[in-house]
Amino acid sequence: MKHLKFKRIISLFFALVLIVGMMPKVSKAAPTIDTTKTGSLTINKTDEAQQPVAGAGFTIYKVADLKQDGGTMSYDTTGYTHGVIVTGDTTAAAFDTALSQNKLTAVGSEEKTELPSGQVKFSNLSLGIYLVKETTIPAHTIASNNFLVSIPMTDPTNHDSWTYDVVADPKNAVFTGGITKEITSSTTAETGTNSYTANVGEQVTYKITVTMPNDFYGTSQFKKNYNMFKVIDIPSTGLKIDMTSVTAKVGTTNVGTITTGTPQFGTTAASTTDGFTVDLLNSEGTAPQNAAIVAGATVEITYNATITKDAVGQAGVTNAAHILYDTPGSDKPGDITPDPSTPTPTIHTYSHAVLKTDDKNNALNGAEFVVKLNNNKYLQLNTAGDGWNEVDAASDATTFTSGSSYPLASYTADGYFDIIGVKGGDHQLIETKAPAGYTLLTAPVSITFDDTSTTTQGTNHGHTTTVVNAKSFYFPTTGGKGIIIFIGGGALLIALGIFVYSRKRKIQK
Repeated sequence: MKHLKFKRIISLFFALVLIVGMMPKVSKAAPTIDTTKTGSLTINKTDEAQQPVAGAGFTIYKVADLKQDGGTMSYDTTGYTHGVIVTGDTTAAAFDTALSQNKLTAVGSEEKTELPSGQVKFSNLSLGIYLVKETTIPAHTIASNNFLVSIPMTDPTNHDSWTYDVVADPKNAVFTGGITKEITSSTTAETGTNSYTANVGEQVTYKITVTMPNDFYGTSQFKKNYNMFKVIDIPSTGLKIDMTSVTAKVGTTNVGTITTGTPQFGTTAASTTDGFTVDLLNSEGTAPQNAAIVAGATVEITYNATITKDAVGQAGVTNAAHILYDTPGSDKPGDITPDPSTPTPTIHTYSHAVLKTDDKNNALNGAEFVVKLNNNKYLQLNTAGDGWNEVDAASDATTFTSGSSYPLASYTADGYFDIIGVKGGDHQLIETKAPAGYTLLTAPVSITFDDTSTTTQGTNHGHTTTVVNAKSFYFPTTGGKGIIIFIGGGALLIALGIFVYSRKRKIQK
């Protein structure tokens, strides 16, 4: 699999850049605040390169009112349940507990996604103190920290006046880590990017390559703490992971804490119980799990998985790999998946129906066949009866019998058998026994397994290859009763000929 081509931007995580005086001190100001006015908050979202960032969303929560007594302004939290005493020195972190306990009420829309210009505006805001939280995080970025803003605030150019239309410029750091996924076993490749084909029962080896971000607990200049950093893998229907085979390494060093079972997207469980999670932080989420996990390190996760019968009829078997990460001040984790230009490997398995008839299209039961693959191997049902082996000798192959139930399925119909869960390609049917009274085929029959051949068990057989047998012509067996008739008849004809010849000679004399 090709490596991700994420845009690599230096991952220096800027502290939130806000306008000086965002939280005014309780003081006297001239002129007096006009309490009849409303204000607005405009957020200009950019990255470290000062480029607009589209797709970020913000939620604002009012946490205090502004109260004015003559020329003195103060903060009033009467009626608020967050329990925070608001002063001019209060920080956004003071409201973390209230947020986690849902003691803050969003003002207006819970999320307000930015326009393509990287700007979003909240209007008609009553005067007070607001907590601003980035609740929709653009792909491949790290959320800006929560911050507080006052409406109004001291005018940044004229400290003797107020501005009611406040502007904030939070920044997003670009997530410089990456993830790719590939198949490293000798699984048969198909046409298409990362497209493969396999028999049901075949084992496939995967490798996930994770590049740690440049700022992951790095140096003093490039440093960012994470409170969550994990890799999860979620298989689709038709793929069974061997959990005992999962390893995570940096070089030759085992790293990470591997947990099998239902992966978690933050607090949301994935829809499968067959995946696994590799946590690259310690149990407290405060540091890397292993000293080898450093900024820019490569973590390789490998495992084996088996194609199951449930893959039959699926558009393809995949398994999604994700990096889930979070940073302090954010409770909505980022989610990184492989670049769409190099998609996750997809494995296909196919089926094909065969109908055995005579030359008048009457279904024939009892014909026996083996399947020879295009690699000169033969299909053999494995000992568990749930997948295929590939064997060298036709004598070891599994027999398919027309009109009888067939491996990996239970449906029967006169003349039919279905070959279920075989890798794609042009393979061969070799008849090893003809129905009674019919001639054995002398040449193999070619059958193609692809996305047009896949069959559905039951009356809908999908693409079907019809194999015709001709009736046999039997010569009399040596020593059988029939030969006496021929011998007697022959002798009679000879005697008759001699008699006629003799009579003719006498007449001539």
